[in-house]
Amino acid sequence: KYVTVETGLLVGGKTDYGLSAGVGRSEPDQPFISAYLRHGLQPYLTIVGNVQADLRSALTGIGIVSGTGIGGFILNAAALTAWDNRDDIFAYSADLEYNFAIPAKPQASDFGASIGYASRGFSAPQPISSVTIPEAHFTTSGHFGGSFSKTASYGISGQWKRVFSTPRSDTATFALNFGFALSKNTAMTIGSGVSFATSETPDFSLTFSLNASDPHKPGRQVSYSQPNDGTTSISYNDQLPIMGGIGYGINISNPIGGVSKYSSLAFSSGFDTQLFTLSGSAGMSYGGPLSSPNGILAVNMGTAISFAGGSFAISKPLHDSFVVFDPDRTTGKMPVAFAVDAGTRLMSHGLPVAAPLGSYRKQRLSMDFPEADADVSATIPYIALLPGYRSGFLFKAGLERRFYATGYLVDSAGAPITLVAGDILQADGSLMNQTFTDDTGMFQLFGLTNGTYSIAWPEDIGVSTLNLNDDGDGLLELGEITATPAAGR
Repeated sequence: KYVTVETGLLVGGKTDYGLSAGVGRSEPDQPFISAYLRHGLQPYLTIVGNVQADLRSALTGIGIVSGTGIGGFILNAAALTAWDNRDDIFAYSADLEYNFAIPAKPQASDFGASIGYASRGFSAPQPISSVTIPEAHFTTSGHFGGSFSKTASYGISGQWKRVFSTPRSDTATFALNFGFALSKNTAMTIGSGVSFATSETPDFSLTFSLNASDPHKPGRQVSYSQPNDGTTSISYNDQLPIMGGIGYGINISNPIGGVSKYSSLAFSSGFDTQLFTLSGSAGMSYGGPLSSPNGILAVNMGTAISFAGGSFAISKPLHDSFVVFDPDRTTGKMPVAFAVDAGTRLMSHGLPVAAPLGSYRKQRLSMDFPEADADVSATIPYIALLPGYRSGFLFKAGLERRFYATGYLVDSAGAPITLVAGDILQADGSLMNQTFTDDTGMFQLFGLTNGTYSIAWPEDIGVSTLNLNDDGDGLLELGEITATPAAGR
């Protein structure tokens, strides 16, 4: 089965929910609240519920999302109650959407259709004091698209809307577009459309677009769009070679004027750190119907608090599964580096940090100390995990200083045992390393931590058991060590 991802299905048994509240941007005295909950009953069936309210009305909605072998279905219904003296104190709406695609076959056609109805007065709650009461209306739409070949595609779409006003009115739009790959990094699109409305002359449109990218520099892209009304749009995106690559974009509309619409110039940029994301934009509009130039400046910053296993970290916004890296007290303020699948390393100086997990495949996490001496290592240098939908993990570990030891292997009479090899075993019996004696019987053990070890010499010599505890200088001298022969020898 192939189920379209546009349906928004959840994993069976998983729940997704959200709550938001605030006031209007232009009218701060107008509060607004909304909440939703989605639950996956089965891998192919999700139920949805939502509520919204302002000072004048409240809305309750339910929905069903179903994925089948013949496509995905979305059914929504909502009821509205109003108490601001409008004529219709009760209103409702319902819509059904269908989509089908086969992702495993890129050249296969995809198609979809929707149908919806809203009664008179159905206007979702919003944080503004003046609400326009809409008339009852019915809407239906559909789309169909696919590929002619690996370098050419097409799309057809249409919509019809009837408003039950006095007199009633109808609007219909149809669109047709073709896309062509001119080269590996250049594509062209031609789109056309026509719109019909009651008592109005049909309106035709035609748009030509060109898009190109730089194969030697990811992120560099330029596009050009030219509709038949004479307006022009040019955009350029690239990265600055600072702070790991800061992306920016420039958009120009109608640079030479001469059309009824105004001209504009806009610039946007942004970057992110371990703790937050920061983006901004600035733009200016002039000419056309504007009596004078005007501009806008916007700055957005986002951060998040991530919780997992009793630890929390401040991080940039996370949208799905994540891991909290938490170095324990043994690291102090020493720089600690964490990484997911050998990606960008996150640095910590004793405080937890969080990182997103970008896929639901098994991933490998690592921890090390880039500025520490060679005798320092992580207590848990690596872990593997398999993320689930919106799941949080805790990776908590510390450091341990390793030392080395020297000793002399002798027999029961005190004579040195020379030129033999031995396996160094940890307390659980796992093989750690190997050692050997020289012509004086001396051997060396490296990369040790406090604990119990054993050295398995050849069977005719036996096993040496060692309880090691470093005094802090990094070298432990064991002196003469004997071996216990195996039973029966």
